[in-house]
Amino acid sequence: MILSLFALLAATDQMAPPAANSAPVEAASEIPSLSLPKSPVFLATGPRESTPKLTNSPKETTTSAPSGAAKNVKKNSRDRKKEKQDNETLKVIVPNASLKQRYDQCVNMIDRDPEQAAEIANTWRLSAGGVLANQCLGMAYVALGRYSAGVDSFEQAARESDLEHDGRSAIFWSQAGNAALANQDPGAARNAFDHALMSPVMPDKMRGNTLSDRARADVAVGDYAIARQDIDKALKLIPKDATAWLMSATLARHQGDLTRAKNDITEAEKFAPLDTHVSFEKGLIYALSGDKETAKSAWERTIRANPSAEIAEVARKALSEIDDMPANAATEPKSTAPKAP
Repeated sequence: MILSLFALLAATDQMAPPAANSAPVEAASEIPSLSLPKSPVFLATGPRESTPKLTNSPKETTTSAPSGAAKNVKKNSRDRKKEKQDNETLKVIVPNASLKQRYDQCVNMIDRDPEQAAEIANTWRLSAGGVLANQCLGMAYVALGRYSAGVDSFEQAARESDLEHDGRSAIFWSQAGNAALANQDPGAARNAFDHALMSPVMPDKMRGNTLSDRARADVAVGDYAIARQDIDKALKLIPKDATAWLMSATLARHQGDLTRAKNDITEAEKFAPLDTHVSFEKGLIYALSGDKETAKSAWERTIRANPSAEIAEVARKALSEIDDMPANAATEPKSTAPKAP
């Protein structure tokens, strides 16, 4: 079912879809209005977190700081290499060559056959595979859509990592939080993100992404004021992240602050000028502001960018209805977000 423009502008239980490099949205009812970016795609496929890449060294090396959620346990090898380019790194103790090889084989199997990868990881876990076996198992479960099991595996990896003081627990707590969001358990997600953020050595990019992920959980439990705090903190750490700006714009729109919403969606456009979710959100913001021409232009860009995507269908419907939208609906937005406790 394609939502009407009026329903989109009135919805208050989600936050905007993901910016940049995201897959098409699969469910129209999950497309916008109050959903922190990443939500719709993420809830359908899992977190955006990619596999932390371990490299072999005598004792200590670095691993890419996770970018946030782990749908991307299904990322192809090219995407994994791109993730490695992150210049914000987290120092960790890595396993010996044979253990690393077993880990790499397990993770690589997820792309080809996640069911087989889960069997391999579980067998490894039962033979004292420890942290890496649990992480691989969690990633395989997420790829299979078994999010609750994924949460358990990531949390077990995090606890074992804490006991070993190997410097990786924040990665696993973050993955657990994203799997919990995919499982529609925002309370468990916030708890996991809280644990991740306790790390005193987390790189800025990783901390910023974790804060933005926690903001999604904040929104899901109705803590809009706390979500605003988390997003604002994230923006200071990842000021060039289009998804964070999109989150901020969407939340501002739902809090009735259209001035900030316009400012923040403009920032998002700077870093993701072709992103369909950014242009779609821009259309919603300007429709509420009474600027129908700008709204139409934004939705037309959404359609041109990916004509067959679900979000393009929603944009088409919005375009067909915007001229019939009452003037007061466009100029008098009202926030229905619950008050912060």
